[in-house]
Amino acid sequence: MLETSNLSTEHFPFNDNFYIYPNPATSTLYFSSLNEIKRIQITDFTGKLIKYFEPFSFKSNEIDISDITKGIYFITFFTDKEKVTKKITIK
Repeated sequence: MLETSNLSTEHFPFNDNFYIYPNPATSTLYFSSLNEIKRIQITDFTGKLIKYFEPFSFKSNEIDISDITKGIYFITFFTDKEKVTKKITIK
């Protein structure tokens, strides 16, 4: 008998140190990290910078994406130790 499980991207770690949810998102992305995040950037598939966040613009580990057009983007988190990129969908 084959067992299956439902893997949702609603709240899924994309690195042992980072979580981002929901994905896909509409107006707000929530994130958590074991390391201090220095900045976050969102780029499109061509690498064009769409939005940039510095620590002072974070509001309780959430970022406003309501002004970004629907589509597929890449979100990159920068810490002192690493740079982690994840594909996100904005609906």
